Amino acid sequence: MSPVSSDPDELLDALASRCTFPSRAAVAAFSGGADSTALVVVARRAGLMVTAHHVDHRLRPESADEAEQARQIAERLGAPFVLHVVAVTHGPNLEARARDA
Repeated sequence: MSPVSSDPDELLDALASRCTFPSRAAVAAFSGGADSTALVVVARRAGLMVTAHHVDHRLRPESADEAEQARQIAERLGAPFVLHVVAVTHGPNLEARARDA
């Protein structure tokens, strides 16, 4: 294994060169957190046109602010942003109902 560069541009180029994609366009579930942001950064570095899709379940009062932060991050990364606001039905197992929404 080769040594890891301390230059961020070299590191991104090395990571992007290890990725293969079936198309030049991609969609990404995008929370704006570290994992989804890294995915978009590497995909953009590999030359993909990535569209960032964010789902706001409106389960917490701050969710609209989080969606706006995700939009701003996607914009800075050059990724179109699509916001999906969904209604979560009432009942047991909140996480399962949120995924279904």
